[in-house]
Amino acid sequence: MNLDALQLFIALMTFFPLILWSMLRRPNWALGGSIALYSAARYFGWDFSAFPSGSWYFNPYCWQLLFVLGAWFALNGSRLVASIRHLPLLVTAAAAYLLFALAVTIAGQFVDLGRILPAVLLEFFMPNDKDNLAVFRIVHFLALALVFTTLVRRDWAPLRWNVLQPVIKCGEEWLSAFCAGVFLSFAGHLVLITTPNSLAMQLLVSFAGMSIMTAIAYYISWSKRQDHRASLAFN
Repeated sequence: MNLDALQLFIALMTFFPLILWSMLRRPNWALGGSIALYSAARYFGWDFSAFPSGSWYFNPYCWQLLFVLGAWFALNGSRLVASIRHLPLLVTAAAAYLLFALAVTIAGQFVDLGRILPAVLLEFFMPNDKDNLAVFRIVHFLALALVFTTLVRRDWAPLRWNVLQPVIKCGEEWLSAFCAGVFLSFAGHLVLITTPNSLAMQLLVSFAGMSIMTAIAYYISWSKRQDHRASLAFN
């Protein structure tokens, strides 16, 4: 499953130069094309073939929309959020949708609680279409981004707490941390199947893996700063 996400990233990054070129010139047209491709892939059942049979777990034709949305918001997000903050009903609706999604998720995991919600709702959201990035997953992402950016300002003081800096650093160097995490997952699995698979060992493996990923993120960040200083000195 970890490699499924990795090959999706490779496919998306391969086409990112074209996406970036179009985003810098016609961002709305680029987003419109992405939505059209997503819709066509879901309607016609387009997907990448897998060897020896079947298709990719994460459909790149569909998941590219989330990727393009991220690029579009990076260019237009500040202006959009500034205007949306004046629409409290929209923010309230987004928060209500997140609470509703939480209720549906809990109902899907616990049968007894699931009886509280109408069966029609559960049938619509279950099974969870992760392969082709169901529409309600995109709505969930947009609602979460809207509520978070509305409630949490860029200058929010807790974001500067020392305990959050490793998390922020891993987010800044997400690609390096993710690639390291893929290999660390295999190493952690090997440790767990060759040693007593106790709760203490699972906690130890998890803590060691997160520590190594964080150390790699800090090293990559430090290395970039050294390269930048060297280039300035050379110029």
